[in-house]
Amino acid sequence: KRGSKHFKLSNNMEDDFMLLENKSFKVATYSEVQNTHHIHIKGEITEPEDYVDLLNFLYTVPSNDEVNLHINSGGGNVDTANEIISAIQVCPAVVNGHIHGYCASAATGILLACHNYVVGEGATFMIHCVSAGYFGKLPDMLSHGDHLKRMGLNTLNNWYEGLLSKDEINNVSKGVDLWFCADEIRDRLTKRSEYLNCQREDDLEIDVPKQLLS
Repeated sequence: KRGSKHFKLSNNMEDDFMLLENKSFKVATYSEVQNTHHIHIKGEITEPEDYVDLLNFLYTVPSNDEVNLHINSGGGNVDTANEIISAIQVCPAVVNGHIHGYCASAATGILLACHNYVVGEGATFMIHCVSAGYFGKLPDMLSHGDHLKRMGLNTLNNWYEGLLSKDEINNVSKGVDLWFCADEIRDRLTKRSEYLNCQREDDLEIDVPKQLLS
């Protein structure tokens, strides 16, 4: 249910909390309630080894807890983002993704992996194609470029299915940047949720005889 300022929010706030800090993110666990956690991903998404504590947290948090992931990032390392995405997808607890500022590039994939979304009025969402640099022999660079092209298109399709049209994904793969403000993000997320729910229902009808669904 959309409010005037937020798309969806489920949060139990308490004043007393313990803050654990790492290089690229923060985990705040409320000591009185013990079931509401706040994780902040701010700035550049760096190397995978900077996020080991975060990954372990997502893999092991109790299923009756609630995780609030606050993102304000222009993106960064796609391999790190993919590992965080995988952890969110198997996280025992519900993960709510919050954006109130900048969410771009690899950070968008992390947000979309969350189970629920909170979109503040100042949110900006930007999608673009993969960017990278490589140094070596010409045949190696050409081979690496072909690999990046395939992996980049695969990432666009996996992350943005239901959020972008096929034409938009194709345009992004050719270098077009897409920018969205808060209302546009909310509208896209709503339509994506409806699309994914339809996909799940179709899969269920294929796997289960229709007489069992009636």
